[in-house]
Amino acid sequence: MAEAPYIIGLDISKSRTGVAEGVVGSNPEFTSIVGEKMPVGAAMKNLGMWLVRRMKERPIEALFYEAQIKIIPGKFNPETKKVEMRSRPEVTIALAKMVGVVEFVAAIRAIECVDIPSNTARATFLGEGFGGLKSDRAKMQAFELCKLMGWNPENRDESDAGAIWYCGAVRIAPQLAQVASPMLQLKAASIADGREARTVDDLRLTDVKFRVDRHGQEHVSAKDARRLFGVRA
Repeated sequence: MAEAPYIIGLDISKSRTGVAEGVVGSNPEFTSIVGEKMPVGAAMKNLGMWLVRRMKERPIEALFYEAQIKIIPGKFNPETKKVEMRSRPEVTIALAKMVGVVEFVAAIRAIECVDIPSNTARATFLGEGFGGLKSDRAKMQAFELCKLMGWNPENRDESDAGAIWYCGAVRIAPQLAQVASPMLQLKAASIADGREARTVDDLRLTDVKFRVDRHGQEHVSAKDARRLFGVRA
């Protein structure tokens, strides 16, 4: 029987890159690679050397990162009669350099390196209907869902990396990957909304039907979860 793959998920940023890594089917481990207040070159070196060290320590099956390089066109302001930038070019350029380091190191090591669009990551991890969430709300929800999964990210960048890691696990070994059930997804949304979150014991007092998967996790249908938590995407 083939060994479960070890994968890495990254939420790349010059200021702080969130990392989630581990064997598919187990809980990922989290860390942050800080580059804040550093020149871009130093932040690139930090990230690149961390990847090199990790890839020397153990076999990595694949690396996944959030595809987030965007050039947002300017918008015309009728009051000033000028086109005003809606994104900072220096931030976009720094991010492109950081992503380039990741792709370069992965290529040198012949490791599969896959970018996952943020909307895809959110829809896969947070649940159907949540792919279009705004960034701040999606980060809150991802952080809460990670904790409900029994994971321990210390910040929002790490939980974003957890969402990417989850997508990678589902893609590379769906038969082994943990399942973010509709019940957990809607519970995370409920907490992010500031609502009182129901517990499993609360649900047992209702007519909801539970099923148990191969990992021993209990699940309810998306329809029942939405009815119980009253959360709308």
